[in-house]
Amino acid sequence: MLKGLVVGVIVGAVATMFGLKLRDSRGVERAPGAVAPAEDLDALRREAARLRESTEAAARELSEAEKEASSASVATAQKKKKKKPAREAPTWKSLAPRIRKAFTMAREGGEGDRKDMEMAMLEMMSLLGSIAKARGISMDEAMLAPEGMPQMLLAMLESTDLPPTEAQQRAIQALLDRYATGWDAARPEGSSRLEQRLALGDVQRAYSDGFRELLTEAQREAIGGAEIFGDMNFNFGGGSSYHTSGPPEAVATQLTDQWVKTLKLDPVHAPAVRPIVEEYMAEVRAAQARTQAVLQGGDPDAIRKAMAEDGNARMRAQLAAQKRLAGFAGSPEQRKALQAWITEYSFSEHTATTPNEGDGQ
Repeated sequence: MLKGLVVGVIVGAVATMFGLKLRDSRGVERAPGAVAPAEDLDALRREAARLRESTEAAARELSEAEKEASSASVATAQKKKKKKPAREAPTWKSLAPRIRKAFTMAREGGEGDRKDMEMAMLEMMSLLGSIAKARGISMDEAMLAPEGMPQMLLAMLESTDLPPTEAQQRAIQALLDRYATGWDAARPEGSSRLEQRLALGDVQRAYSDGFRELLTEAQREAIGGAEIFGDMNFNFGGGSSYHTSGPPEAVATQLTDQWVKTLKLDPVHAPAVRPIVEEYMAEVRAAQARTQAVLQGGDPDAIRKAMAEDGNARMRAQLAAQKRLAGFAGSPEQRKALQAWITEYSFSEHTATTPNEGDGQ
């Protein structure tokens, strides 16, 4: 996950210099108190007239220069006040080539241009922010919105050398329409974030699986490989995550403490929460065992579906726990925390004596 990126903008200023060229004036040197001879009077008058003309000319030049300088200053100030043309907002179309590249690099183990990938990530976050604002949803829900993942997949296909045929375009549009309807239906008023996420997962998988089936093998490879559809099925949807590992007893203790803290429950309820945690862990273990059996088979399609089902099973186990925990959420603050609960939990059990806490929420 990309954290703490800061984008700096360097603005350059242009300074304009003006030079003034003043004429050199010839002086007539006289001794103090000396009287000019008569024959010099005409010469002095001519010299005075020349100096006066020279001074007036210099004054005119200075005045013109000052006007030019003033005009230039105003123009410079106006330029500074003018905002730079707004940068075009990122779109899935502009991001698609780099997203495809990222998936390809991940599959092939390449590093690529990290700076470019980081910039693409920032632009993607900006795009998701726009979707979230327009929809009135949180940032971590935006990828699952109809303008999120569905449009991203389409843009990725359209950016390849194998764009969709007319028949594929019609079929994809039908998928998009069904997705939009399903997205609205999966978010009824009063439902919890966990309930919404579980329902949206079904809508999401229906789209990504349907999209995948419409493509030729060459098109699947062109957008980054068939593996991306597995990623689509269980990696998007938002929410924080928490992982812990250790002996079963220690893991149960860690999860109990986390649930009490996250849901703002009274610590005195921890002993009553513990059995709910243990039941949740038992359901997750069963799901892990089923998934492990499929992984050993090695069939890519079966693995993709098993991984998606594994995520669903974890969500269902947590949703069952949420319903049981509702009895401990007495205050408005606790009910709100339970309703908004979307943290995804994972754990691994071993015989070590000290549990290791991983990603916090």
